[in-house]
Amino acid sequence: MTFQAPRRLKKFVIHLYDFDDRYYHFSVEFKSSPDAPWKLMHSSIEAEPKGAVSIFPPNQEVSRIRITGIYNSNEQANPANRSMHIKEIEID
Repeated sequence: MTFQAPRRLKKFVIHLYDFDDRYYHFSVEFKSSPDAPWKLMHSSIEAEPKGAVSIFPPNQEVSRIRITGIYNSNEQANPANRSMHIKEIEID
């Protein structure tokens, strides 16, 4: 997602699909300006996040955020379902 102007974020909450026992691995990256390189803000590789995941960004301005789904635990039971399902994103 791209903001109209860079802003400082206090908290970033991703509400994942949580109507069963699946979990997701994903990464969240940010750019401080359109020309800046992507920087890792959060990685869930070591966890099994479900429901609402709160992320506390570094204390700097953010102009863009990129969320990359890496793994859906339900894909083994349903190979056609490899996507990451986000219900809502809250930005504070």
